[in-house]
Amino acid sequence: ITGSVGKTTTKDMIACALSAKLNVMKTQGNYNNHIGLPFTLLSLEDYHEIGVTEMGMSAFGEIDYLASLVEPNTAVYTNIGVSHIERLGSRENILKAKSEMLAHLKDDGVVVICGDDDMLLKLAGETDKKVISYGIENKNCDFFAENIKQSGENEMEFTICTKNEKYQGKIPVLGDHNVKNALAAFIVAINYGVEPDEALKALEGFEPGAMRQNIVKTNGKIIINDCYNSSPSSVQAGLKTLRQIKGQRKVAVLGDMLEMGDMSEKLHRDVGGYVVDTKTDYLVAVGDNSRFIIEGACEKGFGRENTKFFATNKEVIEFLDTFLKEGDAILVKASRGMGLEEIVDHIIGF
Repeated sequence: ITGSVGKTTTKDMIACALSAKLNVMKTQGNYNNHIGLPFTLLSLEDYHEIGVTEMGMSAFGEIDYLASLVEPNTAVYTNIGVSHIERLGSRENILKAKSEMLAHLKDDGVVVICGDDDMLLKLAGETDKKVISYGIENKNCDFFAENIKQSGENEMEFTICTKNEKYQGKIPVLGDHNVKNALAAFIVAINYGVEPDEALKALEGFEPGAMRQNIVKTNGKIIINDCYNSSPSSVQAGLKTLRQIKGQRKVAVLGDMLEMGDMSEKLHRDVGGYVVDTKTDYLVAVGDNSRFIIEGACEKGFGRENTKFFATNKEVIEFLDTFLKEGDAILVKASRGMGLEEIVDHIIGF
């Protein structure tokens, strides 16, 4: 599995769905680089029947090396975003770097792509491998989800459609983006012989990884702990999840998105627009570039009186101590290097 965002959650969902029938070895956490992936492969035992590995990269040649170690039977692409654009310069180059996996795919290998992504549709037209597409926006995909709705405090229901079949799915996490991840998992599982109903039943018991949209209830507040990483698309997904949470006030605490390069100011301003679009009530920004999130939000009509900017996490904590009220829903999200989990831990009371 590779992609700009969603790799780890998709990897975990795929392993979850496959485990309905097979003994699965998967990448632990996000051990997805030139050090972590070999450790993952060394954990393979005789009793394992299938391996699910995650591949990350920040430059050309890295996926090529990782894929040469794995020689995959199936390549899953979640999306092509702007993570690591600082080093690669464009989405076209990011696609080129991610595409290095295909040279090591087995001759009868399968490529699973999100058909909602314009760049991945280009990839589908350039490979001679079998391609299976999934999505929630592009109804021309081989598998697409419809009737997507929140069915509980932390649950999504949806219908998986193909040309000939329909299946009812349910996952214990919020967000349309997680429905996409579940679609990828469903496709991979049935491609390896898991019965559709068994795969869907397994996904109902899925548990997200640490700091990846973990929803915590504490002291009358609801916290979405999404501090593991950040990019424009993942912030948008986090804000949509915040909108779905029942809370008296929706508070977004957003920190810097790192490795955005020359596009950093623009992309942070774009995130400000998402804050407006998703009807967040209050915006707290922390970090050098996050000031542009506030500027972008205010340019789109967000009330400046409903924003606060801070340079440090300590200042955010001091503000939230007096600002937050019982019934609030709070999203905390930034790139890993910003360390916003200390804000989450303080609110929880660790």
